Amino acid sequence: MLKKIILITLIAAATGKSYAQETPNQILQKSEAALGIVQTAKPVFHYYYSDATLGREQSDRTYAPFFTTAINAEAWYYTKINASRNIFLSTIRVGGGPDGPMELYLGNRKSYLVRDTNCIAAPYSYDQQNAWAVIQDWAADTTVKQVKNETYRDYDRIVFERSTASNTERLLIDLKTFFPVKLDYQVLSSLWGQQHIEIVYSNWTLTDGAFYPASSFRIEDGETMSYRTLGRSSFMDTTKIFDKYIKLPSTGKPAVNREWYNSPQPVLVKVSDQTYLSKNNYYTETFTQINGTVYLLDATLSEERARQDEQLIKSVFPNSSKMVVIVTDLAWPHIGGVRYWVSKGATIISHRASRLFLEKVVNRKWTLKPDELQKHPRKMNFVAIDKMILLADGAVQLFPIDGIGSEGALAGYLSNDKFLWASDYIQSATEPAAYTKEVINAVQREKLLPVRMAAEHVGLTDWQQILKINK
Repeated sequence: MLKKIILITLIAAATGKSYAQETPNQILQKSEAALGIVQTAKPVFHYYYSDATLGREQSDRTYAPFFTTAINAEAWYYTKINASRNIFLSTIRVGGGPDGPMELYLGNRKSYLVRDTNCIAAPYSYDQQNAWAVIQDWAADTTVKQVKNETYRDYDRIVFERSTASNTERLLIDLKTFFPVKLDYQVLSSLWGQQHIEIVYSNWTLTDGAFYPASSFRIEDGETMSYRTLGRSSFMDTTKIFDKYIKLPSTGKPAVNREWYNSPQPVLVKVSDQTYLSKNNYYTETFTQINGTVYLLDATLSEERARQDEQLIKSVFPNSSKMVVIVTDLAWPHIGGVRYWVSKGATIISHRASRLFLEKVVNRKWTLKPDELQKHPRKMNFVAIDKMILLADGAVQLFPIDGIGSEGALAGYLSNDKFLWASDYIQSATEPAAYTKEVINAVQREKLLPVRMAAEHVGLTDWQQILKINK
């Protein structure tokens, strides 16, 4: 019996139970000390870093490889106030940049964007890929609780939890060294319901007696979406660059999650007695009624937008009996309303290449904030196309654009109105673009004769204007 007790004691010690008498705050203070944050002789950590972020939500395919946005930045982190000054020296994105510089202060309870000499208040947030900022924020939070240890990246880790407005955050600390290993939480998403986010810290480097991760990563639902690499670093005495920031007032609640798309109320734009645009400052959509069936060209943003569109449709076509939603491309903000229309029994038409991804979207379980489809499950009635099809006796014509940059995307033509719906592939009525030329080629290939057009980012426009600027 004595041997059994000794064995249990040894196992408990090996799994972190020896820290049971210490409060989470005391253990997190050990983490601060292990990293060298509290004993730095100079209070400002100056460093350079680069961020490479994958844009899967807007790439030309729903599977890797995805396009990348690259940011080179310089930062100053003031350890005593847990705030950082970040200057984004250059930003290169698909077809744009380098942009910059842009200056941003991030801190606990206040954040500010700097333009010229003006400080513009922003919802506060700290840099979650800055391990020091994370540890200091958690160490100061009296609501943090220690829960059961778990194995992560092959080793036993101490696990802390705290509640937020929408869910629970978890912080994993290495049992041996007290270094942070991972920040773990969920965020609301207009497309997925929720996403599991993991911020992982790795490749620790030593600068003047303090440790900082030379690499950190943002993982979304198991896929690494952001890579950060630390460059040259040093400590500084001067804190003058924070003098103005310290005097500024708090900026209120934390930043709204970028993946939860709010929808300003759209307004109607009449194309004809049977066809209307639904337009807000984010996206335009088109709907038309023919023989009692409403055809909606794209369902953007979110369930909120879908409900708004539903009311607009009912206001002009109160007696419609059937709903068909045409999904013309798969950029995440462009399909946020699809689940709602599936819950209402709408038929979904899209390119054959869209099927698997739309099934994934529709079959997703919304656990944090159940939507209409989660509350009232329904199978998707999906129609796949990969060539011109005629609906409503040819009044609605759908066809693939099929340029090199628009593979998998559709456009629509309403023959009674001589109206072209160009999806997301005409984005300007004043500047030529490769996408626009692909749409023009598709229209000519199908021998269509539009008089007017619209697209998700372009309002009602004369087709001749599009041809004129894209000669």
